[in-house]
Amino acid sequence: MPNLVPPPPFGSEFEDTVWKQFFEILRKQSNQPVFYAQASDPGTTGVPNGTWSVWKNTTSGQVRVWVNDGGVMKSVQLV
Repeated sequence: MPNLVPPPPFGSEFEDTVWKQFFEILRKQSNQPVFYAQASDPGTTGVPNGTWSVWKNTTSGQVRVWVNDGGVMKSVQLV
């Protein structure tokens, strides 16, 4: 079995810049903000049909990617 090599360390400034660029690309491609935070999970009005968004439920602390699939809300938790 090969030895795993850890990735090179990056400073927080580099990581912050990369994440900001990543979310800006997503926002531009989807024409909507991609990260929301509120006290509950989104409903079908929060995520329009055929779109997705990242939501943080501030009550539970969970961050999830939500998709509105024809009026059916589906999600996956980010850990």
